[in-house]
Amino acid sequence: MSILFEEELEPVNSWASAVDKSKGYQASELVRDLTQQFQNSINSRLASKGDKPTNLSTRRAHLIAGWSHMLARSIKKEITVADIGGGNGYMRDWVAQHQGVGAELNGQMSTELRIIWNVYESKEISAAYQLHKGNLPIDFIENVRTNYPKEIDFSLLSCFIQYVDDWDEVIKSLYEKSKYLLLMRVPLIPSKRHREFVQHLHSDSYGKSKASWPIRLFSEKKFMEYISEDFQIIFSGVDYEETFPFEGIQYPMRTFFLKIK
Repeated sequence: MSILFEEELEPVNSWASAVDKSKGYQASELVRDLTQQFQNSINSRLASKGDKPTNLSTRRAHLIAGWSHMLARSIKKEITVADIGGGNGYMRDWVAQHQGVGAELNGQMSTELRIIWNVYESKEISAAYQLHKGNLPIDFIENVRTNYPKEIDFSLLSCFIQYVDDWDEVIKSLYEKSKYLLLMRVPLIPSKRHREFVQHLHSDSYGKSKASWPIRLFSEKKFMEYISEDFQIIFSGVDYEETFPFEGIQYPMRTFFLKIK
């Protein structure tokens, strides 16, 4: 998701209604198109020299800020990442380009670090990506909470929690295992309650499939009350490059880097 527009969101009365009206993530044409895109990208990703970009997107800047904070306070030689709903694992590529930033702050050499990067996706997509990943240093695993490691150094949920009904249970299962959680691209709205929609994909960003899925826009008040119960907010950010509509106004996505209290 980069920018969502009004015509892409169909209001519904409940999450169950959104599910009924959506094709979902298991649609065969969606899995096919995503797998083809993934295969097409592998060679260029493996051939990348890891050159740092001259201009950072807000999304990338938020990721590197959270990663560097965690790494600068770690003395571990092995870092385990749980990238929930992480798609093709592109954020692992971004971290690799900036890996030394946090390590250098505490005297470590970035070459000494071993990063175990696990991406958790739907059953069909994770199986397809794992089959075709080649030498990409990522494991793609079905997004079932029993598959999460016992200990996680860095949990990453980017543009994810709005697409699952049990988002609060996902967060709870991670804070029992992970010291840090980075929530990125979270849609917060000035509403007393959360609002549910069906998101209809009109662009060709996921191939030619006419994808659709449930999405929730979070009441800012309720969401902030929830995360404040168990977490210290290390930093929060606003991403004006990625927006979504609500009642005729485009709102920016939000970022929260959290630590267990």
